[in-house]
Amino acid sequence: MKKRASTSKKRRRTKESIQQDDSYNSDSYGSEDENNKYLYMTEKELKNSDNVKGYIFSLFSRKIYAEIYFAWCKDCNETFSAESAKYFRDELLSRGNKDLKNFNFRCLRVSQNFLLSFVGNLPPGQIKKVELQDNMVSDICMHHIKSLISIKNLEYLNLASNMISTEGLKIIQNEVMKSNNLKYLNLGVIEGSFRRNNFNGEGGIILARILLNNHSIETLILQDNELGEDAGDKIGAALIQNKTIKKLVLSDNKIKNKGARSIIENGQQLISLDLSNNDISAEVCYELKNLIISSNNLKEIIWNGNNVGLKGISSIVDALRKNNNIKSLSLKSTSIGISGITSLANGLFNNETLEILDIGSNSINYESFKELCDALNNNKIRILKCKNNLLGDESMKYFSETILCKETNSCLTAFDFSACKIYDQGLIYLLNELQNNDKITWINLKDNYFSHEIDFVILNFLEKNTNLTYLDLTKNRFSFQCLQKVNKIIQRNRKIQNNKEPNRLLVQLYSLKYENTKLNELKDTLKIIENDNEKLRLNKADLRQDYEISKNTCNEQIALTNKKITENKYLLNLRQKELKEKKEEYEKIKGDNTEKMDRLNQEYEELCQTKEKLDLETNQLNEDFERIQKELMDQISDLNDVIDKNRLRTGETQKEIKAINNEIASIEKEINERKEKIEKERKEREEKEKLENEKEQEKKEEEEEKKEK
Repeated sequence: MKKRASTSKKRRRTKESIQQDDSYNSDSYGSEDENNKYLYMTEKELKNSDNVKGYIFSLFSRKIYAEIYFAWCKDCNETFSAESAKYFRDELLSRGNKDLKNFNFRCLRVSQNFLLSFVGNLPPGQIKKVELQDNMVSDICMHHIKSLISIKNLEYLNLASNMISTEGLKIIQNEVMKSNNLKYLNLGVIEGSFRRNNFNGEGGIILARILLNNHSIETLILQDNELGEDAGDKIGAALIQNKTIKKLVLSDNKIKNKGARSIIENGQQLISLDLSNNDISAEVCYELKNLIISSNNLKEIIWNGNNVGLKGISSIVDALRKNNNIKSLSLKSTSIGISGITSLANGLFNNETLEILDIGSNSINYESFKELCDALNNNKIRILKCKNNLLGDESMKYFSETILCKETNSCLTAFDFSACKIYDQGLIYLLNELQNNDKITWINLKDNYFSHEIDFVILNFLEKNTNLTYLDLTKNRFSFQCLQKVNKIIQRNRKIQNNKEPNRLLVQLYSLKYENTKLNELKDTLKIIENDNEKLRLNKADLRQDYEISKNTCNEQIALTNKKITENKYLLNLRQKELKEKKEEYEKIKGDNTEKMDRLNQEYEELCQTKEKLDLETNQLNEDFERIQKELMDQISDLNDVIDKNRLRTGETQKEIKAINNEIASIEKEINERKEKIEKERKEREEKEKLENEKEQEKKEEEEEKKEK
């Protein structure tokens, strides 16, 4: 039975996978009659069949993925097979290619046939994101990229490291200029890739023309394209008219001072600016200072590999003191020097905005790092990167005592001290203070001088620590087993932290959305309250009349309950008189007949019990009446207080009146229930009296008969 169920599932799966795409064309791998037989074949039967292409189509959930697989085989000069098709399918799924909106083909050896098949089988108007970085697109395939950009909804296109030259850029320039939805465009070079894009100066002019005419691109990445200073000048001039670009990456393009000045002077709209490794001198830092001070949008500056020096760092420090927007600053390999670091540390005192600082490869020693640590206790920096500096063990001791201790005021959560000439003693200083630190979650200590002798110390520390989610100790002299155990413990900590709380960025995003919805709700409630206030001003007199009417009805109900209680008391007095009479009759009859006397005693005891019950019921009724009367008086006093408070809280009066009406209705229900109970008791008492009268008459008749006899 299990085998039959599994084969039926496989048949059902192949049928659904082939019929899932409405635009599926069976002619691509056989005739219609030939294809229908594959719908009801098991996986083993499909593998053993002659039509392998039909089986490969059944592996993919959509036709487009099967088509690009066959095109990929042509580009790579590989023969298609079921195993390679499964590998290709799993690779696509691992990259998140599950719908027809987002496609990730990074580093898949994509070339002409692949793009032709991909563009030809795309459904219209659905695609939004395409990642093609580190492939073999080249100028030959740019016509396919042109048709891809023409799709209306495309927002994200990554073409980094694809061997594209100026000729290929000319092919797509018109479509990019016309596009109204494209927000992200990457034409740079991935670090370490051999498939470089190269646009030179002519390509820079085309890019400047694109920026002049396109008003949708927000992120433009052009790193390592050797554009030159003239191209940088043209791009800077294009920024005067383009107000939509938010992030611009022009690192490693040799734009020098001329291009950098043009971009900085016209980059008021930029949020992120990367001009790393462009042979820019310290003189340009003055223009950068003016941009930082005047811009309300700029939040990230990446200035790595340029010559800043003491003169440049003083300009940047002055700008940071006057700017409250910069959150990330990267000054790696900028020849700041020891005096420049001290100047930067003094400028970072009481800075409330900067969160990320990268000052790697700047020959920082113990004295300058000490002043930087003092500044970290008086600012909001969360991430500190000091890679490739001359820190040593003394710096680690001072850092752990001032930043990692319990009494610290630092906001630091991550630090990078890789290649900083730290020995075992420096690492021990860090571990001793990290035992009581819950803030630090990310540490990079790669490429130092740690030995295998402290393996046990590190593992013992990590076993107790559950906050650290990243720790890089590679390129040291630790044993391979120690590094494996460290990785396992870090993975354990990541799972613990993921179970405790979601990703911080998601939390911030959801909190912002929640606050936005709350603001909208408050706006709506303010409008409703204003309308309610106007209505309440008009209906104030009506509310008072309703209150007086409800008050009168309550008084009437109280009077009715008082009458019923007096009637019950009168009935009780009558019953007491009857009991006295019955006692007298009982005493007369007692002398005549002892048996009757015993029976009458029993009846007397029963009557006494009924009397006690009636007394208890009357007491309960009196207590209930007093309680109801007190509650009503309290409610009336509360209502008076509420009416006084409603002048200030007009929005809540209606709810309180409804609550009062509900309470009055509940009181009416209680009174009605009490009425019903009293009537039932009265009827029961009348029935008992009738029965007793009948019994007495029977007794009298029996006595008379006895007397006659």
